[in-house]
Amino acid sequence: MANELTGIMSDSGIGARVKRKEDERHLHGRGRFVSDILLPNLHEVAFLRSPLAHGRIRGIEVPDDLKSRVYTAADLDGVAPIRAVATVPGFKASDYPPLATGKVRYAGEAMAMCVAKTRAEAEDMVDLIRPDLEELPAVCDVDAAVQAGSALVHEDWGDNLFLDTVVGGDLGDLEQTAPVIVEREYKMARQVMNPMEGKAVLAHWDDTASQLIVYTSTQVPHSIRSGLSMCLGLPEEKIRVIAPDVGGGFGYKCVLQPEEICVAWLAMKRRHPVRWVEDRREHLTAGANTREHYYKVKAYADERGKLLGLDATVTISVGAYSVWPFTAVIEAGQAGGNLPGPYVFDKYRCRTVSVATNKPPFTPYRGVARPGVCFAMDLTIDAVAREVGREPHEVRAENLVQPEQMPFMNITNKYYDSGDFPAGVHEAVEKIDVAGVRDSRAVLIARCRALERVQKLLASAGPQPQPGHDVRVTDARGLLTGRTDEHVGELVTVDVAGGGDGVAVPVSRCRAGDPAHGLARASGQDLDIAGLLGIGIRSDADVGVAVAVDVSGSTDRETELVADRGALRLVDEVLTLLCEGRCRAQQQRERHGVGVHGNLRDPREEERVQDRASARVRGARLCQGRVVGALDALCAAL
Repeated sequence: MANELTGIMSDSGIGARVKRKEDERHLHGRGRFVSDILLPNLHEVAFLRSPLAHGRIRGIEVPDDLKSRVYTAADLDGVAPIRAVATVPGFKASDYPPLATGKVRYAGEAMAMCVAKTRAEAEDMVDLIRPDLEELPAVCDVDAAVQAGSALVHEDWGDNLFLDTVVGGDLGDLEQTAPVIVEREYKMARQVMNPMEGKAVLAHWDDTASQLIVYTSTQVPHSIRSGLSMCLGLPEEKIRVIAPDVGGGFGYKCVLQPEEICVAWLAMKRRHPVRWVEDRREHLTAGANTREHYYKVKAYADERGKLLGLDATVTISVGAYSVWPFTAVIEAGQAGGNLPGPYVFDKYRCRTVSVATNKPPFTPYRGVARPGVCFAMDLTIDAVAREVGREPHEVRAENLVQPEQMPFMNITNKYYDSGDFPAGVHEAVEKIDVAGVRDSRAVLIARCRALERVQKLLASAGPQPQPGHDVRVTDARGLLTGRTDEHVGELVTVDVAGGGDGVAVPVSRCRAGDPAHGLARASGQDLDIAGLLGIGIRSDADVGVAVAVDVSGSTDRETELVADRGALRLVDEVLTLLCEGRCRAQQQRERHGVGVHGNLRDPREEERVQDRASARVRGARLCQGRVVGALDALCAAL
């Protein structure tokens, strides 16, 4: 495929590789964004934004000395709301005011704007304004939003539906005859586009040209001129929109923004340049405006997983308002039409529901519904494959349009002129080495389950001995003795069979009446790791042995500790990463002069403490290379 493409590429014209022109000036700091533009007597704007998702505006109190520099919806004489209307039957239009009027309908909606010489001063003014809001029930969940009795985003609608449509038609008798029926539900989280360069707009009135000049970070300057003309009541020839360097857009900057209307009106009102630059907090609050899709999918297939039909409901939380020019329902329209994609089947029905919620208005974003429908469709193919007991890539390749079927018109009349999609799947399978990945995945699953078992065993540990107490631990080879660590009260350092290996052992349960003592025994190959106690860190920070608890035969009076110098070292190595994190945390505490139990250390001990903590970290790191091997051995043991 790559060679074929290379063959048709020329040195010039369509398909030619060309060098980017803009990189050099950006890399040398010669970009020209809205923030870089300086004009005489330029003032900055900051917006007062709603802290509530839904609330009635009972009033906005502005200090007397700020009233000449603060503007609310009541001041915007002659400014029309943004009104984006779809021609689809049943669509409900919404008025999107540049500054909230009557109600706020999402957190971050602008309620007032302040103008000052600097942005900092304008933000200080925002803090002095006192909005009086009556909090109303917020419509956040799409399922609840469509129920009778739900709070209403727009009271005059009577419900919360922008639009409810059905794509496709009759599924026939598939419900009764299809050998395989798979049902799945998928949810996509709401996203914020988060370009590195946020929105920004600067406007001024040019008396010489008798024209409103608007510099704005937009992808569609001509559309913005038309939108400003509609909302401000100016002929388009009286407005000039300039898009300097924009940076990231992603669709976020291809709709008419309320802030663009406000700043443009303010420039005409005050007759000096004004600018607003979106900060990151504003963007993350008021710009979380895309990809909140909910899918309910029912797939019908034969015994091999060949699709016979698809029935779906796609519900989209489109926010409080319809954006101009794309409206609130472009996402649903794209979802219903694109869900089948390049897959071949004969029967299809998809209901799409665009629900108004108390969230920022939905904006087209990179692919417009394609990420959601691909996510839902391909996970459904995987589910069908599992249901029939086959590899997902095999079922996927068989359901894709075949090269001999090209050109191809799919079930929603989407035209495919060429391509070999199954070949792409086969190539991916080969390059990924799916069989090898499957084998590796099985190993990883076993390792994870073993580690999960270890974590559960760790969590079973009970009361711990006090620091400085004597302990007695025994095994088949003789008595092991030691003392609890003075600084790490939950650990016991013992000597294993006179071999010199100091082992840090947290004791789970000890003899009644004498919490400082415990028993241990070895059971060799029959070792049952039923309750893990510790991570083996030697007193000299080298690698030691671990100790586990056999709780299966324990009594109320004593808990038997199982110590095996060889087998339990596996567990010791598995837990070393946890140990390293613990050592680092202790090192940080000790570095700041605080002991494990919060006791302040003598500053004169700092050097000794640092040496000890560093040694512990070095010792922990020695085990990292053996963790995978230890996990594999532990998998076999468990």
